[in-house]
Amino acid sequence: MSNYITKRTQDVTNTRNRVHKIILFLKNFRGPHSIHNIRAKTRVDLQKAENLAVKTALQSNEKVTVMGTTFQYRPCISGINNRAQLQSYIQQRSQGVKLKELEDAYGTSKIDLARW
Repeated sequence: MSNYITKRTQDVTNTRNRVHKIILFLKNFRGPHSIHNIRAKTRVDLQKAENLAVKTALQSNEKVTVMGTTFQYRPCISGINNRAQLQSYIQQRSQGVKLKELEDAYGTSKIDLARW
């Protein structure tokens, strides 16, 4: 029985690692990506039966938008694409905004916030 638990635990860990790897790829390279592009860049084939749990986890993940066979990263704050929009968003919220959410808004938002 302990071998079963160890194998099962390892399978869950492998699934989590693959999901994390794909989400990082989607975050770093914003925009829609096909299953084929994800396989080429991360070496995780979402069409294989062994990665069904990975595909299911991505489909239910709040950070990923799924449109057919394409996956796209979903930031905490959508609709912000540049520094001017970021500044406007911050100024409209007098109660404040979490820094982590601002850094996640678009690809270079962390750099723009550091310069500000």
